[in-house]
Amino acid sequence: MRDENGGEVLATNQWWDDRALQGTEPGAAMVQVCKAIQSSPQTMRDRGVDMRMVRLYENDPALVSLYQFGDGPKVSASSGGDLSGDGTDIWNGLRAVVDTASAEISSKTPRIRAVTNGGNYTLKRRAKLLAKFVAAIFDETDMYELTQQAFVDACIFKYGVIQVYRDKDRVAAQRVLPFEILVDPTEGAFQMPRSLYRRRPMDKDAVRGQFLGGKSVKEQVLLERAIEAAPSVDAGRGGNGKSRLIWVWEGYHLPWRADGSDGRHRIAIEGTGGTLLDEKYKRQRFPFLFFRWANATMGFGGKSLSDIIAPTQLEIRRLIEKISRSERLACVPRVALPRGSKIIKSHINNKEGSYIEFTGQPPLFLSPQALSPEVYRQLERHWDKLWEIPGVARNLGTGSKPQGVISGQGQRDAKDIASQRFAVVQQRWDKWHIKVAGAVIDEAK
Repeated sequence: MRDENGGEVLATNQWWDDRALQGTEPGAAMVQVCKAIQSSPQTMRDRGVDMRMVRLYENDPALVSLYQFGDGPKVSASSGGDLSGDGTDIWNGLRAVVDTASAEISSKTPRIRAVTNGGNYTLKRRAKLLAKFVAAIFDETDMYELTQQAFVDACIFKYGVIQVYRDKDRVAAQRVLPFEILVDPTEGAFQMPRSLYRRRPMDKDAVRGQFLGGKSVKEQVLLERAIEAAPSVDAGRGGNGKSRLIWVWEGYHLPWRADGSDGRHRIAIEGTGGTLLDEKYKRQRFPFLFFRWANATMGFGGKSLSDIIAPTQLEIRRLIEKISRSERLACVPRVALPRGSKIIKSHINNKEGSYIEFTGQPPLFLSPQALSPEVYRQLERHWDKLWEIPGVARNLGTGSKPQGVISGQGQRDAKDIASQRFAVVQQRWDKWHIKVAGAVIDEAK
């Protein structure tokens, strides 16, 4: 495997196999692989697109992600597509569409039921208790709030992510920013990678408190040195390097063998002695659960709702800017006076009941049209298409009933018709909660 400059960084990318490390420290081997993936052209392009979408959604062209600091991928026009359209939107239709779709779909919270197949009374009772247990964990971890946030993330980024894990003797869950996830572009082409990585910032004291315990004195000394020497998240681009946050790298490799002996879970920071945790991983799933608005034809990431309608939003912005410039230039009341006229200019004012004395021709008041009516109709067409392309009913965004629909039955039928466009996304949303429930049960065992 080679780095972004083409230099050799590791004899093998099999960081989970101790026999293949050839003397490289386990944590350092995994970090090198993560950095190589992070600096790959596909990863940089994906991050650039995600940064562009969140700027459009937040309507903030100056928005800077924490993950752009340090050695993270730099967002540029070459990595994130055409970013020349960065700016603010007077009509932020993209956010309106995303929020409307989120309210229409993610507000429906699927309830998990455990069903037996021909089971006796005891099994049926256990199934009911299991459903109650899952519901209690969902309530304790605020799972529905997390999944709703992940849904919004999937509408903006390539996917939304939550992590279900065990925190001592409790099941816990947290939102994971899509920027934190790293997947080899080749291995994840069909969304079935065997290795997955996470890069996240952590406070130095939090790293000490979580990972120093249980290590030998020598290991603690090496780890303490690695923590102090680790680059801060703001080192490099735009930062002064004084932050107490450092990058923590985490890798999972799913096992191939039946006994799970080749699975691995490793956490590390940069530097000698930076291995924080190194343990076997026997499960056939990652602790991260991904939700996508639409699956991509190829690649680990999906197709976000924002990415689908972004070209239309940028065209709306262009038309509004054109109209605004034209109206400021042309739509200014002017008075045409014949050269040499004997009109007193001070009489031309905005006072009520004022008069104008003139000799000869009276003054001509001009109020020209800025642009052709076709430009304004084009703006309306693009605004309509912004809602039509993803299939979001425009009346849902305004909270009004469809035009021409009066009866209650008609309104219900119109709502059912509008929901049909989201049928596939709704099914994916329901099935995803089943996977979340499965992860909760696995962590509770």
